[in-house]
Amino acid sequence: MNQIRRDYFTDDKVLIATIRSSRPKGVPEEISEKPGFECPFCPGKESNLAAAKIVYLKDESGKIFTKIESENTRETSWLVKVLDNKFPVFESVEAAPPVEDKDLSYTIPFGVHELVIDTPHHNNYFHVAHSETVQLLFQVYKDRFNELACDDRIQFISISKNHGPKSGGTLLHPHSHVISSNFIPNRISRELSALEASESCLMETVINRERNSPRFVLEQPHTIVISPYAAVFPYEVWIIPKSHVQNINKLSEEEINELALVLRDMCRAYDCILDKPSYNFIINQTVRNEKYHMYIRLFPRFYFETGFEISLGIPVNEVAPEKAAEELRRFFGG
Repeated sequence: MNQIRRDYFTDDKVLIATIRSSRPKGVPEEISEKPGFECPFCPGKESNLAAAKIVYLKDESGKIFTKIESENTRETSWLVKVLDNKFPVFESVEAAPPVEDKDLSYTIPFGVHELVIDTPHHNNYFHVAHSETVQLLFQVYKDRFNELACDDRIQFISISKNHGPKSGGTLLHPHSHVISSNFIPNRISRELSALEASESCLMETVINRERNSPRFVLEQPHTIVISPYAAVFPYEVWIIPKSHVQNINKLSEEEINELALVLRDMCRAYDCILDKPSYNFIINQTVRNEKYHMYIRLFPRFYFETGFEISLGIPVNEVAPEKAAEELRRFFGG
């Protein structure tokens, strides 16, 4: 029977419509590029991009170090590159007053939109990457968070990845987005409002409740994975550090390394049991509010939002979180 469920924190509604689950799921996607397309992110194509803000390299002893590129000198033996996005969601780095237009108004957002080229290898997707590759990538995320958070005007830092044609990505070469903004997204704002009304950590309550529920997926020493009660997307999972930290910067080296591997392994599970779907992950965190408990939302993308979902104002999830968790547990031998 279909159900309307509410989010743990925000009271947002989701329609769990399992009667629709007989529709095809995880249809293999044709991941290909136009004939003759030359990827601008691959080694040897450095001149097609602006100079990187920071480049991660490895010396002869295996130690990771960083350099800044110049227009005249480009690194070719790099591991990860960070540069300003050529097509940013925010174009202004300075705040501006609201603009009034009769009874309408708008503000000009400001922030920094960085592109992280995860790897020099074109097909080394996140879910197949070696452990040291994904752990380095998470260290890059942490480094970029630290630098961007130094600006007191910044209220939120988004870290996300798109993989596959239905994820919103336009290039196959593995890359991520790090975006700082002078406003807090709606969902985070609603979560913070719920936290202000509570004397304890709401996420820790969720962890304790779901650890023994049919929505439990996986647990490691520092990390737990659940399929949330009101999952917006089929097979959505939350990957939650057990420590109460509000952002990636507060994680220890051991915690962040484990978090990276758990996320990689969950993406690998999607690739195996769902027949290579597109997917997104986003890191929900706050810059300064210590009451917040950070977590990662990971979800496959099978289809785009339908007309009736837009009309109803409620996302429709065709796979019950309990069923999704059961299949994912089975993949991990649980």
